[in-house]
Amino acid sequence: MWKDIPPRSVFLLVLCSFIKEEETANGNKKQTQESARPTREQIAASIRDKAGRPSEDAKNDAMHRTQKPSCMEAIYNGRPYTLTGPSISIFHPVFQTFLTRLAQPFKNTDYSRDDFRVADALLHKAAQYYPSKADRRFALGHLFTHFLGSGVLGGAVLDRGGHTLESDGSLPVICGLYDVVELGRWVMCKALTAMSNGLELLRQVSCMPAFLIAISGPSISISGAIYLDGVVSGRLLTSFPMVPPTASRKVQAGYPSFRDQHVGQLVHTLRVLRQCLDELDVYYNQLKQPLDSPLLPAPHFHTFTPPSSGPVQLRYLERIHPHSALDPRALFLAEASGGSLKQQPTTCIVKFTTQYGKAAHELMLSQDVAAPLLHCAWEPSVGMWVVVAEFLDEPEGAAPSAEGLDRLRKALAMLHEKGLVFGDLRAPNVMLDKEGHPRLIDFDWSGVDGEAQYPGSLNVDAGFPKGVKHCDFITAEHDRIMLKKYEKSFRQAE
Repeated sequence: MWKDIPPRSVFLLVLCSFIKEEETANGNKKQTQESARPTREQIAASIRDKAGRPSEDAKNDAMHRTQKPSCMEAIYNGRPYTLTGPSISIFHPVFQTFLTRLAQPFKNTDYSRDDFRVADALLHKAAQYYPSKADRRFALGHLFTHFLGSGVLGGAVLDRGGHTLESDGSLPVICGLYDVVELGRWVMCKALTAMSNGLELLRQVSCMPAFLIAISGPSISISGAIYLDGVVSGRLLTSFPMVPPTASRKVQAGYPSFRDQHVGQLVHTLRVLRQCLDELDVYYNQLKQPLDSPLLPAPHFHTFTPPSSGPVQLRYLERIHPHSALDPRALFLAEASGGSLKQQPTTCIVKFTTQYGKAAHELMLSQDVAAPLLHCAWEPSVGMWVVVAEFLDEPEGAAPSAEGLDRLRKALAMLHEKGLVFGDLRAPNVMLDKEGHPRLIDFDWSGVDGEAQYPGSLNVDAGFPKGVKHCDFITAEHDRIMLKKYEKSFRQAE
């Protein structure tokens, strides 16, 4: 056979996943990728089997080897950028609660004198040098225990599928689904604990929220972590200096010095953390198997109240990007019911985003060229914009009508007259109904003309106007160019 092959032949070996069609929760067809990503339990088993000692796994060479999207044991903490996961605050409110309380003003009279004395001693002890890690832990352990509870810096033994591992510290939690589970306070231990044998049921119903405390030299950082299809971590407090910084602002009344004010800030930080840890205790203790929830873990935002209406309930059905729960694009298909909605549940899209052009969306909706909104507001419990819009089902082979394009042109001109821009008028953000009327979705980049800017992660080769670079300002002219390209794409297809 090989002798019959012409010389200088090129052989291509193509590997692809099997594609099959299945129905979405609302009966529409979609394409899914067979075995595109392992199951949650397969991922948990892989992390459990490959993990080593936290002190070794956290070293630079180990992180360089494992912190890649292709590694199931990678921690989605934004390092590198391609390992940016969804916001942890979407899946449990305790992290946003921590940030909100931490930012609230307080007085030195809000906390006990014992708290101040222990925190003062903690600053003194943390600033010292110690001959060994064990000596440092011994010196600081009882001081942290005062604020956070027994065991926070005590060694804890974790079961790693037949192997044992000692963590730097953990606190016991009573879980309504089990007896007692240990939740590690260090990111590597969090990964191992979340993967432990016997916690399959907990992984199915909970994102397993936990706080992570890192004590590195004379500073403390606090992060939050959850488990979806892997560990996702988000920084909550970048660094709290245990050596007071140089005085730079007026000392608050009641404090004798800038250092004493810094002690007060440490007390406030640790007490807020303790409150949130106590609330997590309650959460785990009351955790039960939900009776009817097709998507778990699901966002904790479940209710909103429109003007002149009763509460509307959300039931999450699936992710819009089902290949991975770790996708930073937090889009969900859901059913909305109650309030002024009809008795039949309304299929909708729920989007969590850090920025949204509400004014632009509402203006375009008034001209009937945007997806109908059920809810659009900044939600403090999530720390993000939550946008709930009716699901638009574009017919296969749909093309814009002349009337629909004319309506879109006029609406876009009106938007520009108001000094606003849309920002991303590419075909995926234009949905067509059965009459060929276009409706815009995704107003994330919308804003004031010449003030709104393209993101730093912009793919300049994805069909944007010629010459546009990441971080450039978005202009009305860009919108007009993109609309012409959209119209031209359909004329060429005819």
